[in-house]
Amino acid sequence: MRDNISFITNESILPVQFFPDPTNQSGCQRLLMAIFDEALDTLDRSMYMRENHKADVLWNTVVKWILSDDDRYASFTYCCQYLGAEPEIVRSALRAHYGLELRVPYHRPYAYYAHKPTGKKVKQPEAQIGE
Repeated sequence: MRDNISFITNESILPVQFFPDPTNQSGCQRLLMAIFDEALDTLDRSMYMRENHKADVLWNTVVKWILSDDDRYASFTYCCQYLGAEPEIVRSALRAHYGLELRVPYHRPYAYYAHKPTGKKVKQPEAQIGE
């Protein structure tokens, strides 16, 4: 029975061997990685969504965060520098992959909202005889 599973243990790379142990990272590093990870997830989710106002607003928020040169806590520049990455190199890679163009948020046409029933009965004008 052990011979059947020997190929798994001898030559495979376990997740513990490949990924760094998160307990060795400080709380600040994990927080900044979570912020960065959420930003990339938001770009992935809203990249192909069209005609969706919320997706456009989220996309624009993340793009502005990435393109900002602000170096305050939790800014893109601060996250990159704290995690040991060069912000301009990361920005250029993100530009190449996502494009990072601001979008005009989508708004539904007025006709979409104009014909919703209100539940009120409208009194029709009476037709006059002889017209």
